[in-house]
Amino acid sequence: MPAREYQKETAFLREVIAYDDTAERHQLDARIAQAQRDQCCVRRAVAVMALLAGLAVAGLGYAAVLLPQNTLNLSRFFSQPVVRAICALGLTALGCAVAFLLLEAVYRWRLGELHGECRRFAAKVIASRLGRPAAGTRRAGRVDAEADESFTPAGPEAPRLDAERSSGPWRVTYE
Repeated sequence: MPAREYQKETAFLREVIAYDDTAERHQLDARIAQAQRDQCCVRRAVAVMALLAGLAVAGLGYAAVLLPQNTLNLSRFFSQPVVRAICALGLTALGCAVAFLLLEAVYRWRLGELHGECRRFAAKVIASRLGRPAAGTRRAGRVDAEADESFTPAGPEAPRLDAERSSGPWRVTYE
């Protein structure tokens, strides 16, 4: 799922759970907000490190062009203090960018877990407000696994529930 849709779905789920005014909801909402802030902060840190690495590469280019010594000798070029400082800045920025990317992956994983928890909580809130759906209802082109045996959808392209179970959900075929 693209990031923009993921953010929209999270915002929608946060609005759904806002109908419940319990401490559990407030804690979940606060944890989601904190995880989103952390992820955004780390994303900005990655951008800053990428900018610093780019500036270091540009600095090396300028040093190669503007330093008065013979730059054909690489050992002499890299032994100069200015060039060493630029290289240290670039390597440090790249190392930090990798560390921040790993940290962003951890935050994305944590946000995914909170997203699932929010989905479950939203389903609980909706069920408490509207009640449970009737047995045998169709959901997104699939027949509910706990469906009533007598349920047969009408129409020429109605799904048929196969008797055998495939790997995963019930197999639905359209005739």
